Amino acid sequence: MEIKSVIRYSSGDVRFFTKDRAQARWLLDNRHLWTHLADPLFTTTQALFPVLVHSVPVHFDIDDDSSIEYFCEENDIPRENIKNKMDRTSRRSEENTWFIYQYMTDKDLAGNIIRGYLSYRKAHLKMTVFQTSPPQCFNYLEVGHIAHMCKNKPTCAKCGKKHNTRECQFEPRVSIRSKGSCSRNCLISQQAQTET
Repeated sequence: MEIKSVIRYSSGDVRFFTKDRAQARWLLDNRHLWTHLADPLFTTTQALFPVLVHSVPVHFDIDDDSSIEYFCEENDIPRENIKNKMDRTSRRSEENTWFIYQYMTDKDLAGNIIRGYLSYRKAHLKMTVFQTSPPQCFNYLEVGHIAHMCKNKPTCAKCGKKHNTRECQFEPRVSIRSKGSCSRNCLISQQAQTET
């Protein structure tokens, strides 16, 4: 590993410049192994790679360690490569399967699982990459960055003017009889159309 330079910003953030992108990726993926060596106060969590597992039977209990141990044994996955807590979607009583989000600590293993398959009690389960939605700025109402990093002036979500949404005094005129602001039955929108 060859680090060309290090910059520490006033905010406390640290930026490393490496020889190539492969080394930069390694630093990012394995940050939990080396950050405490650079500074004892500078610790990070291990990178996790989520996998969305489809058609999991409802009797699979993600809170029971024996179910997870059986799942790992059946698929030849080391237990330490699965995060202890898996998340699941809410299930409806009439469904007999659900989705679970399985968090893997090994990026290559997660990729191999997505390209292959998993099984639970001899039933094949399909997997996909769990893709999070892009960050959304609630300050400027755009996608791609978050509000505390936004340098633009705030835009109101109600009226579109240059002020914060919480400070807006605008009350939209909505007819009580309408089913929504775009409804054809809305008396206010009908009056506006006849006036124009």
